[in-house]
Amino acid sequence: MTICAVIAGADDFVAIAKFANTMKEWFAKFLDMTQGVPSHDRFNAILNAILGNEIHITDVDIINPILGKEDNLDKLSILDVSARDSTGRLYDIEMQTSRPTGLSQRLAYYTASM
Repeated sequence: MTICAVIAGADDFVAIAKFANTMKEWFAKFLDMTQGVPSHDRFNAILNAILGNEIHITDVDIINPILGKEDNLDKLSILDVSARDSTGRLYDIEMQTSRPTGLSQRLAYYTASM
């Protein structure tokens, strides 16, 4: 849902929830929507649950996940979700179903490129 909304131009969790509500019938073909569309507060709560007590996100803007190439030889990098919190800090939020080889190096590269 979130990825579709960001591709469609949503730039914060309120816009993601609004997009999801307009596309609810379509999403119901693929997702269990019996509880309805998660609210923007739910998206923040999920991120805060994952991040723990060190970081508390109160507002997140979804930004362009494509890291620019400074040189033609540079590798094109696309983050799963690139977000900025209300203090201006940038976050690379990566979603994995397993721990692929080289993940630590890739995350360090992404962080240095942000």
